[in-house]
Amino acid sequence: MAVSTPQRGELLVTALALPDCDRATLAQELIDSLPEDYDWASHLKPEHREAWTSEARQRVAEIDAGTATLMDGEEVLQRLREKFAL
Repeated sequence: MAVSTPQRGELLVTALALPDCDRATLAQELIDSLPEDYDWASHLKPEHREAWTSEARQRVAEIDAGTATLMDGEEVLQRLREKFAL
């Protein structure tokens, strides 16, 4: 279902008026509704795309140089759960 720009604007105003917790839940539900192969980069502003590309290249260079500290994904998730009481 395509949503016109005025409708999208009204939805945004309504969503922004929600309490933080409800906005976060709504945002997660919207993200979860997207297909796994959704092309996020196609919707980034050029300056944001360039910044993310630069950041990714820097991180790859650090990994290749052996200067990055790598962590297991499960360990990262556990630390986040502990930090945010999830």
